[in-house]
Amino acid sequence: MTETHGFLGRVAAVLEAVSGMPQGATLTDVMAMKGLPKSTAHRTINALVDIGFLEPGLDARHYHLGARLLRLLHLGCENDVIGQLIDAPLQRLADEMGEATILSRFRGSESIEIAVLRAPKESRTSFVQVQLGPTPNHACSTAKSILAFQAVDVVERCLAGDLYRYTDSTTTSREALLSELAEVRTNGYSVCDQEIDLGVYSIAVPVETRPLGVIYSLAVVGPAERMKNRDTKTIVDGLMVAARNVRSVLGRAGLELGSESGTVR
Repeated sequence: MTETHGFLGRVAAVLEAVSGMPQGATLTDVMAMKGLPKSTAHRTINALVDIGFLEPGLDARHYHLGARLLRLLHLGCENDVIGQLIDAPLQRLADEMGEATILSRFRGSESIEIAVLRAPKESRTSFVQVQLGPTPNHACSTAKSILAFQAVDVVERCLAGDLYRYTDSTTTSREALLSELAEVRTNGYSVCDQEIDLGVYSIAVPVETRPLGVIYSLAVVGPAERMKNRDTKTIVDGLMVAARNVRSVLGRAGLELGSESGTVR
């Protein structure tokens, strides 16, 4: 049993109790599971609700892990763990498209990185080699699919400083970028048309994880000439299916908790 002496011990005890009950834990549940007095359990739960580590359910009696805590869990998860979890849907997408597929994610308050890469297992043509790690927030399709759904202050931080022009196609005007992000929200996908590397084209879609919003995105990356000769809707539809599958996999792994019902989605 977790040591419940001291405030941090009580916090850990309450979080353990709530996390062990997917349908949510009541005040009575926490008291019974951790042996806490009613007043102590009540104060600790309220403190955790105040900072977003717990959230009350629709009935105001059951408590679930809060969005702020879940976001920390996602951001702290290592890339290789995420890669193992989503290997099947990402590899399936690569094989169906015959192109490289990537998952990007938020890391920290202003860093977006390409975290997972999969290449088609059987391909008679060459595919684009993508480098893992931080990516230009203003130019990469996956970064734009994430930024389009962030708060204004987050977007400002991510687009602060000089916006490097990698090619003649790179957008370096913040006004133009904000307009492009608005189009991403409307269309549901983003494009990088040789904005980082000449001859490379990618299409990305956001991956929404409730109740966290968009902190992941998926993309198909390939030679510009080949990608631009394909039907955009077909690529986007395939990405959307993969995004739903990724969300489902993360849910089954316990990394995503529904904010309304408390059930894993």
